[in-house]
Amino acid sequence: MLVGLCEIENPTVLKHLIYWTGLSELNYRFIHFESPDSRGIDVALLYRSNGFTPIESRPVTVTLPDQKPTRDILLIKGVTNLHDTLFVMVNHWPSRLGGAQASEIKRITAANRLLNICDSIRSTTPDASIVVMGDFNDSPTDTSIQGMMEQDFFNLAEIQENKNQGTNKYRLEWESIDQIMISNSMKAKMQEVSFKVVNLPFLLMKDEVNMGEKLFRTYVGPRYLGGFSDHLPVMATFVPKP
Repeated sequence: MLVGLCEIENPTVLKHLIYWTGLSELNYRFIHFESPDSRGIDVALLYRSNGFTPIESRPVTVTLPDQKPTRDILLIKGVTNLHDTLFVMVNHWPSRLGGAQASEIKRITAANRLLNICDSIRSTTPDASIVVMGDFNDSPTDTSIQGMMEQDFFNLAEIQENKNQGTNKYRLEWESIDQIMISNSMKAKMQEVSFKVVNLPFLLMKDEVNMGEKLFRTYVGPRYLGGFSDHLPVMATFVPKP
């Protein structure tokens, strides 16, 4: 019903995706805003119009300590076909460029901005169903993500089917930096929740240097491989209580 996307250059690629591929049969629409990021890589949301109706959407600016422009947080309020109101936020937090520790404050800043949005939502809707998704560039045990857990969120990585499968590989190690989190109030409304990293074979290739498999990327530096992504997607399934 909902697909969060990162590193979207412009709305044209989204139009091509939902109208010029097999997705054209599935009633997808999209929400996208141009962000201040100078490289032109934004976040977006695809939604199936027969399952989700947006009511409001807007980009929320994240102001970093060094004042450098970064991706907005995409905020959407909508109603599902079960008449439930859902708040959705798509994120792409600052990278670890310059080192994980040196850049950590940037991701903590993004996390605090996200929590400010959630506080505003909960001030009028205390039991709000909130879904937070994206590339956080931090793992579930890092400070920025732990701060989310302390503010009444549940990280679906906790119930991941394969605990050893991350979404991004750095040398020998897989890291789980792409995640989906939900408010505990939403979790309480669910009969069943599942989560997995989608590691389909066509998304991977043999890793000749570091053993095992690695991501089948579109580019490695300037070299075109013709693959798909440098991250694996994650997927959550929700079954509401009757």
